[in-house]
Amino acid sequence: MTPGSLFRLGGWCLCVSSVVAIVASMAGSLAYALSADQASPLWLSIQIISIVAALFFSLGLPAVYFYQAYQTRQAGLWGFILTEAANSIGGIGYSLVITIVTVTLSTTVLKENKSLVYGLYALSTVSSLFLFAGTGLFGFATLKGKVFPRNAALLLLAGCVVSLAQAYPDPIFSVFIGLVSQVCSYGAFLWMGTIVIRHIPLIEYVQDTDEYEQGEVEGMVEQEEIEQEEAEETVGQREAEEGSKQEETKEIVELGEAEATVKQNK
Repeated sequence: MTPGSLFRLGGWCLCVSSVVAIVASMAGSLAYALSADQASPLWLSIQIISIVAALFFSLGLPAVYFYQAYQTRQAGLWGFILTEAANSIGGIGYSLVITIVTVTLSTTVLKENKSLVYGLYALSTVSSLFLFAGTGLFGFATLKGKVFPRNAALLLLAGCVVSLAQAYPDPIFSVFIGLVSQVCSYGAFLWMGTIVIRHIPLIEYVQDTDEYEQGEVEGMVEQEEIEQEEAEETVGQREAEEGSKQEETKEIVELGEAEATVKQNK
């Protein structure tokens, strides 16, 4: 496959995952509002859909990162790594454990097993921290890189900032804020994914830029070598001129001494 095909495939994966994740978030909020049991078919369906969305997101995010990797540099790289880690831990790992435990055991066993509850809480906390740091860095790098629209980067940053309000103790408010945060974040990634699909990937631009910079460096080295050779030639010329002047001075002195000797003999 060509680089362009890989980029477009990644863009489609990101778009599909973003749409599915938004739908799953809305469905999850609805299920919470209806107080649906975690073992109900609705919750299980939401968890499975979330896992599928997370898998597609893991495949699609690299396309957006590499599309602007040259411009975003280290900030974009760390944002990408942390976001992928958060998606793997929370989107895939957490949802997968919840689904397996709910299907094989029961929600009662899940609630009574404190070790499992603490483990899931730890997974959720680490995932949330990574997601906050990752999307924040990625949004900032995207904003500074100026490859994608400014509003797309601001939408991603808005989702990151809004997620902080989930710390408020009210459960309903927390669920609502989580939904708003996810809609903003996945909406931003959906926007970027469509741009990757519609436009020619910038990998050729990156290669051309690297070659251009390498050519500039080689040209500077050649120029320095030329200047050094000219400087050596100039020094040689000066030494030759000084040697010639010394010889002329010596000849004049010898001629003067010869004339003085002739006068003394007379």
